[in-house]
Amino acid sequence: MSVPADVRVYVAEHGLTERSSWRATVRTLAVGGLYAGLAVVGVAANRWPVWFAVWFVQGCVLVGSYSAMHEAAHATLYPSRRANRVAGVLWASTILVNWSLWRSFHLEHHAHTGGPEDPKVKYRFSVTRPIQYALLPLGGLAFMGELWLTSLGTLFGRFPSYVRTRTGRRAIQFDALVLLLVTGALGAGIVVAPSIVVHVWAAPMLVTFCAILPMTGMSEHYGCSLGGEVFDTTRSVVSNRAFRYLVWNNNFHVAHHLVPAVPFHHAPELHAYIEPRMHHLCRSYTSFHLGIVRSCRHRELTPA
Repeated sequence: MSVPADVRVYVAEHGLTERSSWRATVRTLAVGGLYAGLAVVGVAANRWPVWFAVWFVQGCVLVGSYSAMHEAAHATLYPSRRANRVAGVLWASTILVNWSLWRSFHLEHHAHTGGPEDPKVKYRFSVTRPIQYALLPLGGLAFMGELWLTSLGTLFGRFPSYVRTRTGRRAIQFDALVLLLVTGALGAGIVVAPSIVVHVWAAPMLVTFCAILPMTGMSEHYGCSLGGEVFDTTRSVVSNRAFRYLVWNNNFHVAHHLVPAVPFHHAPELHAYIEPRMHHLCRSYTSFHLGIVRSCRHRELTPA
């Protein structure tokens, strides 16, 4: 992957790779407080319409957990390597993910985006009929479930091909034990206080895995080239300010793939600089999915 010379100069001159502990900590406290506050609102109201609204927003926060562990995987959340590891494991635990395993998976994706060695290639698909959207929830659950089972397998020495180093394997096995303990604690919580755990954690997790994560993650490379430059293989979605905040600006995916060392708080600036040369850009996630639905209808109306 080649980064245009002017982009390299722009990033360097504007200090866009500078990481910020206080920005990461403030956002962590803000989204954590939002999640807890919503749980209090749900418990106080204890009505299904309120719970559905709460779970949707909490689901967006948990998608942000995915984005935060993603920042930590690139060591852009904090200046300290140790702090990134601790933060990555904690954020990943909120959505039952082995952070070190996912980090290996994701860095391999960056190294071979769209190519035959990209571990994400096997998850690529094409929607040709609107009814296929009904399978997205199953796809989201299957992906997260596969990550969990793969993590469990590493405790028995079974590592996927994208794990290449002995040091990486030790970290993955340690995180697999952490994940197993977290899963066990949640299981015990469901036995002891099922209503609280289901309402406060399990339900928003299902919203995350079955709806928000697959619907947003789908946009990153769907319909893009399987090879070439970042502008060919990756898409950005502008979205709205509130959602961008919750997902740590991960919607600016072209900017991220072009210069992964740029942290979340500088991503909008890099996006603005490279936007005129983007090949794949949507103004909202809604417009992205409506475009897919319209393309399905076009296929149905066009004679074979």
